[in-house]
Amino acid sequence: MIRPDPTPVLKARLHQSADCVVSLVHYRPNVDQTPHEHERAQVSFLLGGALREATSSGEAYSHRRSSGIKPSGQRHAATFGPEGALMLSVEMSPDLKITRPPCDWRPLDRTGETLIRRILTSDDASLIGDFARDLTALADATDKEQARAAPPRWLAE
Repeated sequence: MIRPDPTPVLKARLHQSADCVVSLVHYRPNVDQTPHEHERAQVSFLLGGALREATSSGEAYSHRRSSGIKPSGQRHAATFGPEGALMLSVEMSPDLKITRPPCDWRPLDRTGETLIRRILTSDDASLIGDFARDLTALADATDKEQARAAPPRWLAE
């Protein structure tokens, strides 16, 4: 008899430094996370599946490639969809100033997709950290800042 795997979350750490931790995380189908908070600011990128997130600011649902951001200490709960969810998690310094409201999931743009691809395919841990820091800044940028920003040359490669 095969027993189901009781582990609701599978996590692979891709990079760790004093100011940045990057992990690829898979949540099994229909997992409910009870309300909790993180010591570090966190930017999450939904790569596949779906999630519903609730904070004191409201509730959001996403089933497309998107990003959500939370300052350190932001209490939140999540429920993952019938296929689960594959996410890239970037934990930053607890002192990181977040301008974007919590529970605000936004679609990924082309630059964000490129940075994620670089993170997932790089063998160089320091580059993964650099790409993750750029990705975090992009995720927290206002729409006006994103519209004005020209992507760096290396992104066009």
